[in-house]
Amino acid sequence: NNEWKQVDNSLNDLGEEYENKDNKFKVKFPKTIDDNKSIKLVLDKYGIDWNILDINASSILYDTSTLEPKNIRELMNINQSVMYHQILQDVDIEYILTGSKVKENILLNHYVENFSLTFEYKLKDLSMIQDENGNILFLNEDDEIVFSFDELYMIDDELNESDDVSYELTHLGNKVYQITIIPSDD
Repeated sequence: NNEWKQVDNSLNDLGEEYENKDNKFKVKFPKTIDDNKSIKLVLDKYGIDWNILDINASSILYDTSTLEPKNIRELMNINQSVMYHQILQDVDIEYILTGSKVKENILLNHYVENFSLTFEYKLKDLSMIQDENGNILFLNEDDEIVFSFDELYMIDDELNESDDVSYELTHLGNKVYQITIIPSDD
């Protein structure tokens, strides 16, 4: 409505979970994640709940410090990251809220042979498809894109980058989907 609004991705404590304070979307992170606890994203009437299958329980870690801007034009609380350590042996997962995006980093602290990670998505008023270019899109009832995945890529400890990451999308029925992420061993 032609009005600028401040984005505040710092987190409110809701008891069992944390939620970002002020954005066009709401995201909730459980204080302890396991394969039965979901991360929840809501935008208007649309919702995505996802959990990671077959993982260890892990408590959330995040930085609560705030830095005062040196410049009046600098935005505060626009970025927030949370980390779950050791969801699998030598594997952490990090979520970064930045502006109006949620970025997910899967961190392998050591090489894991034949690594894959499976996510289960439960959708509200959305469907999930893979388009002709291989992109994962979340569509509303009018086939409009509401959410999408950016291209998957990986970076090694020497900062070599590769897009040789594949995934398998499976529709389980009743607005439930699974995606298995499979980075190339090479």
